[in-house]
Amino acid sequence: MQFETIVLGQSADGVWQDLDHAVERAVAHLASGGLLAHPTTGVYGVGGVRESDVEECLTRLKDRAPERGFVYLVPDYARARAEFPRAEWAGLPEQFAGIFWPGALTLILHDGDRTGVALRAEAHPVTQAVLQRWSGAISSTSLNRTGEAAAVTSMEARTVLRDLPLADRPVLLLDVGSLPGPPPSTLVQVRGDTFTILRQGAIESAAIESARG
Repeated sequence: MQFETIVLGQSADGVWQDLDHAVERAVAHLASGGLLAHPTTGVYGVGGVRESDVEECLTRLKDRAPERGFVYLVPDYARARAEFPRAEWAGLPEQFAGIFWPGALTLILHDGDRTGVALRAEAHPVTQAVLQRWSGAISSTSLNRTGEAAAVTSMEARTVLRDLPLADRPVLLLDVGSLPGPPPSTLVQVRGDTFTILRQGAIESAAIESARG
């Protein structure tokens, strides 16, 4: 698959160079219906506008089961509430988001749907900057071939994108070099005043328990 690439580097003091230009390009790309391969705090992901045709394209690209959902990325709690008003936010979700967002916590909240909705305020500064400028949420999934590990380095990200089937929409890669890799985000399902840790990840279960108060 063909794709465009924007390479971002950091200065000696940790400032991302040409970030404003990259964010402007990424937001315009999303607005045109394109797919965005982006960094997270662990691995590379790929996503796009929160629309059914974009999600269908992502499902075909990765040869995923159609019933598998996506993680919706937002910059912060306020955007999450605005974009997903039907989700049950009162109580534990608000507490957890207040402590761990932006960060490596993915919340699965009841929203009237059978499976609920998975949300994370992404903390990687490049993707966080895109999300701040973007007007909504982004549907996202890990950048990998189904059944294989997600891309951690820029070379792996490029290889995965080249090997994926031709997309019916343009793809833009935000190349930030190597990422830390596993563990993934901690996955927590909340129902009322109870929660279940579905996947242990970067945030330890003891921290989740403590945040409950």
